[in-house]
Amino acid sequence: MTLETALAFALGMVILMLTPGPSMLTTIAKSLATGFWTGFQYNIGVCIGDLIFLMLAIFGLQIIAELLGEIFIVVKFVGAAYLLWLGTKLWLAKPEPLDARPQASKGLFREIMAGVLITLGNPKVILFYGAFLPTFVDLETLRAPDITILAVIVVAAILVVNNFYGLMAAKARKVFRSDRAVKVLNRSAGSAMIGAGVYIATR
Repeated sequence: MTLETALAFALGMVILMLTPGPSMLTTIAKSLATGFWTGFQYNIGVCIGDLIFLMLAIFGLQIIAELLGEIFIVVKFVGAAYLLWLGTKLWLAKPEPLDARPQASKGLFREIMAGVLITLGNPKVILFYGAFLPTFVDLETLRAPDITILAVIVVAAILVVNNFYGLMAAKARKVFRSDRAVKVLNRSAGSAMIGAGVYIATR
């Protein structure tokens, strides 16, 4: 794989991540609601989900992905329901001063699995790796070093782009001090999660 190919794939990944979608919206919502590290942990799961699709595409297992289509549909609706539940919970939450809230997530494993689940149910990711990856690289000529480079590019694009949005959202928390402001924060984060859930369910 040439440097030009790697750069072209990196650009494609960055564009994919910059396009509004469930992973971006959920990162922003989680970072708004409970801080940067919750969004960061969630994005570890997003990376795992993307790497699963990358490997399926590289090793010619697209047929398996198609055979498991019904399972992916179930995952899709479970992920959508999870986001809708979280969003509704935030909408109905009683405003509390941010200083009184725990900043830690509810569990590393839980956040990572949420990222995996939502990524595996996102049709945009399936389309990108299943259809567009072959336009960047010749899958039959890839070797271990090439696969490693592609995997690093995927992880780097996700962590840099999504966590940038997460960091900006976490910094925005500082302006939410009054009960009214916290209510706006809750409903903004809840709306983002509900929007991500609707996106997944309707695609």
